[in-house]
Amino acid sequence: MTRLIMIVDDEAAVRDSLSSVLSTYGYDTVTFSSARQSLNALESNRPDCIVLDVRMPEIDGLQMLQLLRK
Repeated sequence: MTRLIMIVDDEAAVRDSLSSVLSTYGYDTVTFSSARQSLNALESNRPDCIVLDVRMPEIDGLQMLQLLRK
């Protein structure tokens, strides 16, 4: 059974690196450059894990975590 990991980071190099490493271990990943994009995508994606950058413009990782809890 494949696990889906959502990666949310405003830096493309970080998203790409994490996605590459995780896929080496058999995980499927979806990546987003902003919290807002990832929140919108949650309607169609149900990840098993979300990796959040703490420091992002607009909505940071901690704010996103609070929104996810609601």
